[in-house]
Amino acid sequence: MNFTKSALLSILAVAAGCSSSGSKAGDPNPPPPPTPIATTAQAASASAAAEQSLGVALSDAYYLGGFSGGVSPFAPRFKSMAAQDPRFSAFRAAQSKLMASPKARLADGLRKAKSFATSRATAAYDETQYCYDSGTVHFVGSVDDMTGSYSLTVTFDHCREYDEDTNGVVVETISADAVESFSIRIGDGDGTLEATDFTVTDYTTGYADVTDTETMDLTLSGSWRCANEACSSTTSSLTANGKESYVGYGFELTGAYSHFGMSDTLTYTGVGSRETFTVNGAASETVTDDTGTYGQALTFYGLVASQEDTGMNYVDDTIDGTVVFDFTPDDACYEGAFAIDTQTPIRFSFDTYMTVAGKVVINGNVTMTYNSDGTVTVAIAGQAPTTYDNVSSLEYVCAL
Repeated sequence: MNFTKSALLSILAVAAGCSSSGSKAGDPNPPPPPTPIATTAQAASASAAAEQSLGVALSDAYYLGGFSGGVSPFAPRFKSMAAQDPRFSAFRAAQSKLMASPKARLADGLRKAKSFATSRATAAYDETQYCYDSGTVHFVGSVDDMTGSYSLTVTFDHCREYDEDTNGVVVETISADAVESFSIRIGDGDGTLEATDFTVTDYTTGYADVTDTETMDLTLSGSWRCANEACSSTTSSLTANGKESYVGYGFELTGAYSHFGMSDTLTYTGVGSRETFTVNGAASETVTDDTGTYGQALTFYGLVASQEDTGMNYVDDTIDGTVVFDFTPDDACYEGAFAIDTQTPIRFSFDTYMTVAGKVVINGNVTMTYNSDGTVTVAIAGQAPTTYDNVSSLEYVCAL
């Protein structure tokens, strides 16, 4: 829950969350009962996991929002410990490189479609582009040049260029009315990863050997709007379902979103701002490399977080709700349902770049106290407390 601002890697999101038990955005399904926390080790693990849960959700939402071309502008303001894992960084860098060419093709096709529709309210668009080495990209749909709205089906037929082969279908609809909204399907949308889904394969020079492959079957939707002409308040939403697989450079990552939903309201106050997030649904990922298989699954039940900037060189954060954690292997961290209750907002100072105040209770008997010197004390009722040098030291007990 240390929502300190930092730059996360500029990459596409890893799709996560294959648990069908996740509630849909806005679904009133109640969370499971809190898991008993009986030891100091369990208390530390639960506190570390809860501390990072929102950062994981927001980083996923930010990168998935990138598919919309900016309609869903979740910003990477909150850190995730995963970004500090070298394996995580290597995967993200490779994935970003792999997706650069098909994203450029999509952007180029959209520019041409809008140019074709110039000065017409709505125009049909049908074009086939030939790729540099072999294969084609076929665009079909309609574009409204007056509003900026469009609906396109883009079919990559083994489009080969820059030693990459892209194959599969992307269906994208953008509505640019008072409420900007988007709907995107990458792959066939049946929820099962198959070779016929959207696939990008990278080769060594001359298409000699495969280096890495990304396969996607994702369905995304969302919206964004300004509350008034001055845009002093904005609202955003994102919903994601589907799966993804990445294989290359000695490891394999698989994951999916299941009813993952996030909404956001940001209001500017003149001297600062207040932002509120609500998260529901499931998010997980599993990585296999030569050291074994490891992963995490997070299911959010009405997690509500806020950040208030009063213009006084600090921000106050709160987070309330339930998150269920499931780890692979099971003993990687303490698993269970953790109900998070912020009793005193967590204050992060931009003078010292430390947390300096705050109190959070987990499952009713574990207390996290953010001290004025940047340390964090975790205490479980009836046992001696443990103090960590800083938030990062606590998070490394169970790094997500």
